[in-house]
Amino acid sequence: MKKQCGKILSSACLSLLTVLATMSTATGGTNVYGLQEDPLVATVFETGIHSRDFEEVRYVILQRLMARFAEDHKIVVSKDEVDSYLVAQRRFMALDRQRRELRRTELTEQLQSDQLTDAQRSTLAKNLEILNDLADADRDAADDNSPEVRAYSEQLAKTFILRWKVNRALYRQYGGRIIFQQTGPEPLDAYRTFLQEQEAIGHFKILDPAYEKKFWHYFTTDALHDFYQPGSVEEARAFDKLFPDSAVAE
Repeated sequence: MKKQCGKILSSACLSLLTVLATMSTATGGTNVYGLQEDPLVATVFETGIHSRDFEEVRYVILQRLMARFAEDHKIVVSKDEVDSYLVAQRRFMALDRQRRELRRTELTEQLQSDQLTDAQRSTLAKNLEILNDLADADRDAADDNSPEVRAYSEQLAKTFILRWKVNRALYRQYGGRIIFQQTGPEPLDAYRTFLQEQEAIGHFKILDPAYEKKFWHYFTTDALHDFYQPGSVEEARAFDKLFPDSAVAE
């Protein structure tokens, strides 16, 4: 349950600083997101959100709020930071491929044993199949070095770095506990405090009670998350650098 809920919000947060969706239209001075025949379930700034999909509503609210936060705090990503990120990423992926290749060799050798039970052989074979599929995907990716792929990689890197910088800025401003996420450390308490402030000053409002409950559930339910040890060195250094050898730091 922890991983599932964390993955949902991480995916949303990873995209929240990309270009705003083009579904917004202006009507009588008020922006409208979505189809007007769908119910009006929330507002964010001057935009009314019409939707029947809670994940879409949460995405739009977070996207608009965090984009404004980045703009207000002049948080930007330089080309040097993107290049540094991509170099560090390629280095990490190369090491990961080496580890997987070693594991593929180990599994292949283990499967040659006649001492395995059927269950053991089945488990090893499934693990080897997964690693083989990953190796095939690596080869396909290496073969595709088109301008489109490079542009996509750069945009993804920029989005990831911008999200990390926003998380760092939120943590520095509000403090609180940090949780482990698949895409890096996330200042959960800072998010909650920031969102409560934004709601209090009217920057967003969730009109549907069921959606409001679901929206706050992630930020107020500790059982969903794995926390950094409070007061630990790991917590204190969580936002020192995006990668240990990258240039993305203060």
